[in-house]
Amino acid sequence: MSRQVPRVPGRSSARAALVAVAAAALYGSWAAVANWPAGPRHAARASLVQALLSFVSTLCIVMILEWLFGLGRTLRQGFLLAAVGTPALVCAATLSAHAAARTPNLLATSLPPILIGSAFGASYAYRLYLVARRAQREA
Repeated sequence: MSRQVPRVPGRSSARAALVAVAAAALYGSWAAVANWPAGPRHAARASLVQALLSFVSTLCIVMILEWLFGLGRTLRQGFLLAAVGTPALVCAATLSAHAAARTPNLLATSLPPILIGSAFGASYAYRLYLVARRAQREA
């Protein structure tokens, strides 16, 4: 039986960069708003730091997600690997980093980004599945 590799049209690096830019703009803007009471200089610095962190982390997460999707033998397996594997990696990294930093309230600190990241990962993986399935049917 031949291996059916999930194929998603387009370049994964371009998709990852686009999503990372959107995350940088969104979370960088939020950091500016949240820190505006401290003054424009502090708000700008917080915005820049958050935009950079959001860009890098989102770029890495999307690239990992797309790589996991491509490991599946079928589109369904690719979806499951990406939708479950990516949030599991993010959860492990987040909890490990906060544990190493001795964050006092580990779960309360980690749960919101883990839940948001998991929802994003599952929806992005599902979108990859739909695009790849459509391309497969058209081929």
